[in-house]
Order: sequence, then structure tokens, then C-alpha cells
Amino acid sequence: MPFDGTRKAALIMAHPGHETLLHHWLETERPTVFALTDGSGGAGRSRLDCSRELIEGAGASCGGAFGWAPDRLWYQAVLNHHAAPFLDALASIEAECAACDVATLVCDPVELFNPIHDLANALTHALAARLERRYGRSVGVSIYPIEDASRFRRDARRLPLDTAAAARKRAAIRRYTPLAHEYPRYENLATQDHEILAPDAPAFAWPPVLQEVPYYERFGQARLAERRYDALITYADHVRPLALEILQAALVAA
Repeated sequence: MPFDGTRKAALIMAHPGHETLLHHWLETERPTVFALTDGSGGAGRSRLDCSRELIEGAGASCGGAFGWAPDRLWYQAVLNHHAAPFLDALASIEAECAACDVATLVCDPVELFNPIHDLANALTHALAARLERRYGRSVGVSIYPIEDASRFRRDARRLPLDTAAAARKRAAIRRYTPLAHEYPRYENLATQDHEILAPDAPAFAWPPVLQEVPYYERFGQARLAERRYDALITYADHVRPLALEILQAALVAA
């Protein structure tokens, strides 16, 4: 079911800060927002307070699973083939969504840019399937661009920003100082005059072999060469197996 704005919504994102890309949607739909990580990255500094201020300032709310664990623990779980943190977060988010009758989900897309982004997508599809079993009705999953809007179909829903909405969004982003160093990387997406939502159907198929090397593998190889990383997360060895295990959880009652 595509996002239609008529049913209570939730946003499931890998990292706090992604909500800046959907600021006006937060204002119009007032979803419950969940974040897997605390956005601390390698520096160890959480972004949760800044995100909470932005989300609540837009009229939305933060769920209980908001900054479920620090980034380093998530990446360690991926390297160790440890699905438990994902499944625990899934169960917590499911319980809260069911209590609020959430039936429209928005999540990070599979862009092969960051493994936690992609696994948040798998978690959301597992969540949708489990909510459908609870409700006996369909649950929509929509995605939004983080790194690359060119992959989105032309029929994606575009939420226009009027002058006032665009000004509020720019002001909110300027106040989000923890992302100041990253802002130029996705400036076009963050400052365009509309926000994009597209039904994630069909969901990513998680094929055994990809036609492209994920960005996170190329980035990780460079960090290994610089001796800044000790191990490499790969799609075939880590991300795909975990995604399939998370999706398998959709078949198991919470």
C-alpha cells in the first residue's frame, strides 16, 4: 500500500539526522520516529538530543527505540553476524507501532551506501509483515532518498515545500550542528523545494550477487589500507545474511 497520508505513520531510520531530509513531512504527518543508532559514529558523540529537538519542534514524536544502541555496537554486531540487536529493536518497535495503530511506515532505502541504512530497510519490511499479521490488513512501506534521488521512479510522491516550509527546514538544518561536516554531501537533497516518498515495492530482493560493489565496501577497503579499520563489512558475508535473518523474523510471532 503506497503512502497516502491517511493512516498513522512511523519513520524508521538508521541514524539520527536522516529526519532532516523529511522535515516538512514530519510537520504534515507528525509520525513516531525511531532510530537504530545514536549517530555517535567514530567520534563517540551522540546526535540524539539534536534530533529530538528537531523532531519535536516539527510536531512529531520520538519512539521508545530512539537511539537503540551506539553506532559502534551496531557495526560490531554486523561484523559478528549478530542479529539479536536488530531483532530486539524490531520487537520493541512492533509493540509500540501496534499500540498506536501505525499502518504506514517510512524507512531508509537500500542504496548500498551504508550497511545500517540497508538493514534498517530489511527491519522495516519485517515489521510491516508482522504488523499485517496483527491487523489483518496491509501496511505500506515507503522510502526516501538519502544519497541518490536519481534511483527513484518518476511516479514517486513529491511533497512540495512552500516558501515558509522551506525556510523552516533550512533553519532546522542550520541548527543541527553535529551534521555540519556532512551537510555538503547531501546539500541538494536537503535543500530542494520538495521531499520525495516512494512505495518500496517490490522490496529489495537481496540477491546473492550484486551488479555493483557497494560504496561501504569501497570505503572500507580504503580505511583498511590506511589502517583505520581492522575488518571489512561486505554485502555477501555480512549484510545479506543478516538482512535475510531479519526478514525471516517476519514469519515469527513477537
